[in-house]
Amino acid sequence: MTREEIIAQLADTMSLAKRSMFGRMQAIMQDCPVSAAQLELLSNIAHLQPINATQLGAHLQLSPGAISQLVDGLAQHKLITSQAQPTDRRVHFLSISPKGTELLDRINKPRHEFMEELMSQLTDEELVVWLHIQEKMITHFQALTPAQPTTKGDKS
Repeated sequence: MTREEIIAQLADTMSLAKRSMFGRMQAIMQDCPVSAAQLELLSNIAHLQPINATQLGAHLQLSPGAISQLVDGLAQHKLITSQAQPTDRRVHFLSISPKGTELLDRINKPRHEFMEELMSQLTDEELVVWLHIQEKMITHFQALTPAQPTTKGDKS
């Protein structure tokens, strides 16, 4: 098999794996009051707290508008708290609320069980190789700088 064929097959199998995992996660989240994107944001807030929206957007590579929309939904469900920075009241730091912690605990248990079941098909050595490959891909993605859109006034 050529490198090109292997890459094409990897793209196909990654897509299939993503769709399969998405379906399983949807079943796990059926009683969840927020979307998968909001749940991912909540999990990141839990790991990075306290964090402001600008830092969160940079970490997740999301626009300020997307962060604002996701944060507003989490705040409406009282899953996060927001505290103004004493030196600059315009900057708010986000933290997970007790209700948010409870939701993550409830969702993460079946999610972890599913991942354990899925990963039971792999040896420890295969898991280490997979982790190394994922970390290498993430490092590459993080090194990429998004193309800056040009505007009418640009002369580039």
